Amino acid sequence: MNKHLFIENLFQPLLTAGDYTRRIQNKIKHSLKPNESEYCNMVVTDADLAVQNFLEVHFLSHINAISLYGEEDSANSKYFCNNCDWEISIDPINGTLPYKDGQDNYDIIVTLSDRESIRASILYMPQHEIFFFSIKGEGAFKCSKTQWKNGEIWNRFKINDDSINDHILIHGDASSKNLLSKYYKITDYVYDYRKDEYMLLQNAILTGELTSFIRFGAMIFDWSCCTHRNRSWWCSNLY
Repeated sequence: MNKHLFIENLFQPLLTAGDYTRRIQNKIKHSLKPNESEYCNMVVTDADLAVQNFLEVHFLSHINAISLYGEEDSANSKYFCNNCDWEISIDPINGTLPYKDGQDNYDIIVTLSDRESIRASILYMPQHEIFFFSIKGEGAFKCSKTQWKNGEIWNRFKINDDSINDHILIHGDASSKNLLSKYYKITDYVYDYRKDEYMLLQNAILTGELTSFIRFGAMIFDWSCCTHRNRSWWCSNLY
């Protein structure tokens, strides 16, 4: 699997999917998933389903023999390989609840894994038209829509030390909040979410708005695209 081509071939589909999410955001319909205990994880919108199906069609038309790990149920799942050496993971709308409520910091995440670990990942923020992407062992990169159009794709991404603050995002973890609140500003995505207040997501680590994100059992969909500013580091799930 050529990981550079994997990334480069996703720019146009992600731009199209992102344009779609922007156009329908103010009139989006949603439903609730069964078997979820937290409201922030229950919400699924038409955009979640449409974007996942759209990206699945892209992969089915371009890549042979690959497995799928999608966040939402899909009619396309039967067309993917069950136990291939390579697997695609899709989070069609990371931050569905803020997206539904009209916020602009949601993103679309795609990762490529083999049987050992995540090998490449890309995160696109449609409202900001910014891509963050990475290849294991090669570091992290950042590209705007304009840079992509000009062929300026592989721009090394570094976090600006001056932008790092003491803000930490947690997920339904009262014990961590009690322990860390003496030293940091703590926001709990589960308990502190308010429809009319801007809520930071995991991607705020990349934009410099967060110091870190803490969650036990973090999902591969949400967490796989963050890479350390040092090219030899790779940050994935925390278990």
